[in-house]
Amino acid sequence: MKTLIIIDTYPSSSKKYQELVDCVDSLKPTGLDILVTSHYPVGQDVQQKINYYIYDSNNLLIPSSQRNYWGNEHFFCEYYLPYHAPAICLNWYNGFNFAEIHGYEFVVYISSDCIFSLEDSQKLVELIEFCNENKKKGFVFNPQDWIVHPCDRPEQGKFIWETLMFGFCVEDFLLHFSPPKNLDSYNLLPCQGYLLEINFYIKLQPLNKEIHVIPSGSSQFFNKSEIDLSSSVTFFCDLIKITSQEHRLIFLLLLGKNSQNMTVKLFIDSQQILDNVFYPNSWFYKEFSPSGNKLKIEYWTDDELLGEKNYILDSDLFIEINKKPNSFTFL
Repeated sequence: MKTLIIIDTYPSSSKKYQELVDCVDSLKPTGLDILVTSHYPVGQDVQQKINYYIYDSNNLLIPSSQRNYWGNEHFFCEYYLPYHAPAICLNWYNGFNFAEIHGYEFVVYISSDCIFSLEDSQKLVELIEFCNENKKKGFVFNPQDWIVHPCDRPEQGKFIWETLMFGFCVEDFLLHFSPPKNLDSYNLLPCQGYLLEINFYIKLQPLNKEIHVIPSGSSQFFNKSEIDLSSSVTFFCDLIKITSQEHRLIFLLLLGKNSQNMTVKLFIDSQQILDNVFYPNSWFYKEFSPSGNKLKIEYWTDDELLGEKNYILDSDLFIEINKKPNSFTFL
C-alpha cells in the first residue's frame, strides 16, 4: 500500500519551526514519503529533508469565532480568537488531492507539533500495516474523556475523532469528507459553530465499521513521544474593553502554561513605557483612557519580533473596541 505522510504546519516562530524540523526528523525512520503542507513559508533546510512541499498563502480563518476565557481572584476576561479550521481543511484538500494525483493509496496526516520517539515511529508503521492487512480504510483516535453534544443528536457522548493525527485511504477520504477549499464550502459542513473534530466525526460516520477506531487520544497511544505540543497554549496580547467603563481600555497580556517566554514593549508617542519579560502562566494589564496619543505594542521571543500593533488612543478607537465581544471585568 503506497503511503504518504502529510505534515501540516504553520511555523511562524522559531519554536514552531524547530517543532517542524523535529517532527520531520522523527518520522524519517518510518521510511515513508513525506509531504509538508503549509500556509507559511518553509525553509530550504526542511525541504531538503522531505519528498514534497506545498505552500498555499491562503490561510483561511474565521475571524473572532473561538471563545476563550481567563479568570483569577482579580479579574475575569472573555476573548475571541480566529478559528483556523478552514485553513486545516485547505491543507487536507491540497495534500489528499496531491496524494491521489501521485498514486498514493493511503495518507497519514500529522500536525507538526508531534515529535515521535523511534519506538513510536515504528508503532505508527505497524498501525498502517494493521489497516492494510485487515482491509481497514483508515484509523482515527477517539479520546474517551472528550464528552460533547454535537448538532446531529440530543445526547452527549464520545462524538469526537481527533484531527491532530489520523490515517485514511485517499479515495475514501476525498469521497466521504471532501475537504472544503474555501469559506463557502466550509460553511456547508453539517455542524456550523462546532469544532472541526465533530464535523470530522459526523462526515466520516458512514465508514465507522470499516475503519480502525482507537479508543484513546493519540498522546496516550504514542505515549513515548511528544504529541500535541501546542495544546493549551494561551496567548492574548491586545487592547480590550472594561465592562461598564466605556471610557477606559485595558492592555491585556495572557500567557498560558505551555506558552513561551515573551518580551512585551509598549510605546506612547515613541517613548517606551514598558519593556518586560513575561513567563508562562502569567498575566499583565495596564489601563488607558482617550488621549489622542499613539500606542505601539511589540511582542518578542528569543530576540524575534512576533508581532506589532499600532493604535491611536482616540474616541473612535474606544467606540470600535467597545463593539467587540472581548471583555475584561474587575472582581
